[in-house]
Amino acid sequence: MRYYSFIIIIFLIMSLIGYNINDNIIKESQANNIKVVVNNNFDVIFYNNLKLLLINISSCLSFGIVSIINIIINGLQFGYLLDNIKQADEYSYFLSYSILETMGIIISSKIGIELGIILYQNLFFN
Repeated sequence: MRYYSFIIIIFLIMSLIGYNINDNIIKESQANNIKVVVNNNFDVIFYNNLKLLLINISSCLSFGIVSIINIIINGLQFGYLLDNIKQADEYSYFLSYSILETMGIIISSKIGIELGIILYQNLFFN
């Protein structure tokens, strides 16, 4: 249970930071007019989420460090997107996907971190 609380606290802190990011920093980094393509194809979203879940679970080989990095990045993105959504229908669309994805990310990160700690203890303390 302690890993869930650790992961949720990191995600919430990063979401608050992402929510309060200054837009000027983002605009300066996109000065060369990079076009962002949003793809709502179910297959693409499903396979991207599946890859993320497998990366988080296999991060036990890095002792859970990759899972923590994924939680930080996804928390920042979640907060930034919540800040920049302007219409109510976009909120419902975003939240319908993000609730399930966030639960999957938290659960897979917990598994990756827990397996990483078990691997670390077995390698160095046995």
